[in-house]
Amino acid sequence: MSLFFSSFFRPRLVDALKGYTRQRFYQDVGAGITVGVVALPLAMAFAIASGLKPEAGLFTAIIAGFLISLLGGSRVQIGGPAGAFIVIVYGIVERHGVANLILATAMSGVLLFAMGLLKLGLIFMAVGMSIIMLFNLITLPVEFDASRRAKVLLSRSGMIRPGEEERGVNEVLNAAGLTYVAAFVTSLAYLFYYLLPLLTGREE
Repeated sequence: MSLFFSSFFRPRLVDALKGYTRQRFYQDVGAGITVGVVALPLAMAFAIASGLKPEAGLFTAIIAGFLISLLGGSRVQIGGPAGAFIVIVYGIVERHGVANLILATAMSGVLLFAMGLLKLGLIFMAVGMSIIMLFNLITLPVEFDASRRAKVLLSRSGMIRPGEEERGVNEVLNAAGLTYVAAFVTSLAYLFYYLLPLLTGREE
């Protein structure tokens, strides 16, 4: 068992708990509360948008978040609800049902483990980042149009008053649209970061 962990799979938590202090515990609790306040309502909203009950998103966020923290290979590994998957999850649930969604998720996990054991992570990561980058680029007009329609809807419904309140709402919705621009730029930067070793022949 120790050989398996040291050679193939060693969760970062094993090393992170060495020398763990009370101060770091307080910091982790604060970070966990911050993430939970954002991620849990978001997970329930994504579950509803995917055609599932809100508790499905809640359970998924809690269980998946715990497993990622327990078995993750990096201290800065991120796991949480992703809006880009709503379309995919909704399509699977609508056509094939929840049972097949669970099966598809399990198959994805098996593929990820297989890629890790075969040392194909870097190649598939570059491919994955390319797909994410393309997806972000394609959805940019959709996101900006959603912000525009939200402005029109709020104005027509009388929920916001003309003047400073309206300008504030416009700034917030414009900023929301720009987050997807930032996501595209980040994906592009990550793509170059992971492709650079392959192009230069360097491992680090």
